[in-house]
Amino acid sequence: MNVNAACARFRHRPSAPYVLALLALAVAAPPASAQVLFQQFYYPIDPPPKGVSWWRHATGQLPALSRLGVAAIWTPVPVKGGSGAQSMGYDPYDLYDLGAKDQKGTVATRFGTKAEYLAYVAAAHANGIRVYADVVLNHAGGADVAQENPLMARLGWDDIADDNAVPPRHRPAGLSPGANLRSWTGFRPAGAGAPPGAGRFPRTWRHFHPSEIHPDRNEPYHKKEFAEDLCFEAENGYVARGLNAWGEWFRAQTGVDGYRLDAVKLVEPAFLDGFSARVRRQPAPSGGPFFLVGEFWDTNQDLLSRFQAATRRQMSLFDFGLFYALWDMTEKPGAFDMRTLLSRRLPDRARAVSFVSNHDVDRFQPIARRKRILPYAITLAMSGRPSVFHLDYFRPEDPALPPALRRLVAVHNRFAVGREIVRFADADVLVLERERNLLAAFHDGGRSGAARRLRVRTAFGPRVRLRTVGSEPVGPANETITSADGSVTLVVPPGGFVLLVRADATPKTHPDRFAARGPLPTTQVTEFADDLDTGRLGGVWREVPVLAAAGTAITARVTGTRGKGAVSVEVRDPQGRALKAPGRGRRGGETLLRVGGLPRAGVYRIRVRAPGPPTAGRVAVTYTAPALPGGR
Repeated sequence: MNVNAACARFRHRPSAPYVLALLALAVAAPPASAQVLFQQFYYPIDPPPKGVSWWRHATGQLPALSRLGVAAIWTPVPVKGGSGAQSMGYDPYDLYDLGAKDQKGTVATRFGTKAEYLAYVAAAHANGIRVYADVVLNHAGGADVAQENPLMARLGWDDIADDNAVPPRHRPAGLSPGANLRSWTGFRPAGAGAPPGAGRFPRTWRHFHPSEIHPDRNEPYHKKEFAEDLCFEAENGYVARGLNAWGEWFRAQTGVDGYRLDAVKLVEPAFLDGFSARVRRQPAPSGGPFFLVGEFWDTNQDLLSRFQAATRRQMSLFDFGLFYALWDMTEKPGAFDMRTLLSRRLPDRARAVSFVSNHDVDRFQPIARRKRILPYAITLAMSGRPSVFHLDYFRPEDPALPPALRRLVAVHNRFAVGREIVRFADADVLVLERERNLLAAFHDGGRSGAARRLRVRTAFGPRVRLRTVGSEPVGPANETITSADGSVTLVVPPGGFVLLVRADATPKTHPDRFAARGPLPTTQVTEFADDLDTGRLGGVWREVPVLAAAGTAITARVTGTRGKGAVSVEVRDPQGRALKAPGRGRRGGETLLRVGGLPRAGVYRIRVRAPGPPTAGRVAVTYTAPALPGGR
């Protein structure tokens, strides 16, 4: 979401339901919903070191994220924005330009080139981390041409106050004298070789609100809030079909494992339901289900529940209700009631992604930057999927926060499993148990600012020795033993927390369930077509470079070609030598090549040609990139 969006949301933050007590709550969440997500950017990003793109800079951070124990990363919007090299991607112009076309004054996006992005995804997989791309479906920005727009003329509307201010290059060809330009709605992306108007998914005034099918700009789905608002039903579903096709193309081309969907509150649920079903039809390229999480900026639980039902619960949602509760807890602890913390959360914990900060709220209504350890301790102990924000780990104001996050993420990955049971709650203290795995007590500070001593029941059993985790120092002084009835006495510091686990817990009995795993393979599908940046296949070799690890394999599958000539495919090593491919073959219109036991790590080039008339086609390359040194 962009700056204006964030400002608008904070001005109109809805109130959340206020329930006085939750003393008997138990929530079961599937383990897959609990993996730590890391937002690996902020807004606006600063220029990386000279000569290094953001994608290359972010690639260098992957070993640190692997050591931290995150399982997935959320990346910036990777498509070309209307403001070119300055765009953070929230004004998407050409969805098919990932930094490979010369348009909007630049080839690379703000974050780098298409090749750098594809290499970044593969490097994340090599470090055991899945990748979720930020995706904007609601609107488009940076139109090439201002248009007369007869529909707006009939409505008496005009978005262009001064026609004479429109530069000649942005005026339609053959414009009649005295014509009134009314909307910036002519999108003519470039194709192969960058000729304007030859690219995929062009749009005109017919494809935005007001449209012939929705001649209005009414909230919530037709309002022009950020840029030109897309009408998914325009021209018999042209826009919906185009976005659905792009969603499938993008996941195939990049090999990402999921999408973060921007501003879903402004998008018709019926379209999102269909889009979600299309992109989730196949598992993620690196294995497991394709993950979707939506930004529905609201705390009204009824509204959120209706949205989840309308989209058949195909996506998770960011937990804004919990965020605002944590904000109240840190900013006004004397007035906050800890008993409301759980009732303000998203009820569907299996599809809730919690956050202490993100690229929007950190700029306009941040939780105090030096008071974030307690909120992180809460989100990493409770049910739901927790996330960590880039600036809190790599550029914190509180130097104690990164080491605290390393400890808390480790606790989460090993112990934050099992039913969530409320063991105690009053105005200042909340005690949760993840049944027989973790006992977590939190103190907001209250009015007195004094430590609290209390005794709570647990499911650990009688005479069980427990130890403190997630905070320093640790040792025998931080151990305790449950009583005959399984109770334990806690002393919780003001503005702090206590986390207890079995003292005899070992990595074998409590494994690191949700951390980054070993290397994951990457599959990326390059489509050859004139309306993309690639162009069609022909008699000249076309290359797809990949950075592959020593001892691994490369598999290339060529499909979708036409013509009588045989398709040729080969792999060349970093020295340019063609490698023998015993796994070569052709069947059912597919040409297959597999090379195993790569002799060394380096850039290998998959080369394809199709003699005869130029033809469209696709080459799917599966490979494993080298794991960067310093990871897990």
